[in-house]
Amino acid sequence: MQLFETMARLVPGEGAPAAELLRLAGRGLRWGSTCIVVTPSDTDDLVREALALVRRGADVTVVAIARAGHAEHLGGPGKGGLSVVEVRSRTAIRERLGR
Repeated sequence: MQLFETMARLVPGEGAPAAELLRLAGRGLRWGSTCIVVTPSDTDDLVREALALVRRGADVTVVAIARAGHAEHLGGPGKGGLSVVEVRSRTAIRERLGR
């Protein structure tokens, strides 16, 4: 619950691309780690980095809040073990969380 409360306070901002952040954060992940990436869209670079983490033993889910372009991973785990979830509204978030 604490994680959801923290995420609710997040605001969009400028910074490094999500793929770069995932690459850097992934260096310290151990085998079997779970990584959830919340991003506007699942860019090619982001999916490439996420698949690299999956190959190293991580469980990765990308939550696209604007557009999911990699249909082969939607509803996952899809091709390569990566899950992509598209969530465009509060209603969709509640449905995904079962509330």
